[in-house]
Parts: sequence; C-alpha cells; structure tokens
Amino acid sequence: MILERQELTAILILVLVILILGVASVVLDGSRGSFAGAYCETLPDKTLVCHTGVIDSITDTKTGGHQILNVSGITVFLPGTVAEKTWFSKGDTIELTGEMATYQGKREIMISDSDIITIV
Repeated sequence: MILERQELTAILILVLVILILGVASVVLDGSRGSFAGAYCETLPDKTLVCHTGVIDSITDTKTGGHQILNVSGITVFLPGTVAEKTWFSKGDTIELTGEMATYQGKREIMISDSDIITIV
C-alpha cells in the first residue's frame, strides 16, 4: 500500500501537532501557575497571581465553612468547597495560585481549587 502525497502530508501534520502538544504539556506542566504573575496589591481583580510564603494563621469563618489564611502577610480566601480539602497547617510553606479580589476594601487572593496549593 503506497500512500498518496496528501496522505503523507496529513500524517506529517498530525505527528507535528502531537509533538507540539507533548512539548507544551511538559513546559506548562498542566498548571494555571504557568500563566500567573507575582502577587502585587495594585493588580486589578480577577488577575491570576501566584504567591509563596509561610502560613502565619488559619481562621475559620463564622458561616459557610470558609477559611482565611494569612500567608506571609497576604490574605488568602478559601471557599468552603476548597477549605474542606485542606491538608496544611500553620507554619507550613505553601505555593498557591489564585485570583486577585477585593473584599470589604481589602485585597486578597481567592483560591478556586485545592489542587493549586502545594506545600513547598
């Protein structure tokens, strides 16, 4: 069975696409953190940021099962669905990725998924 020129071209394109996707998955490591910038208080809400620091405190909210972390002076909000999956404690060094948010005039990082918090 001899392939036509168009079939060979199609196979070559498919191989190139597979190679590009493979390289991209290794480089980006499948994480949102690859697209996040460093935390800066002046960034607008919904900007994706990353932050690494030591957990100074963990406070449970009065309602909703949420948690408020203080990570090296930065406030981090964990909604109840994320807080129930937490595995870290005060004094741990963590790396996280989340969106900038403003709550009652104060800046914070809002976490949407527990998979984007890692202990360093």
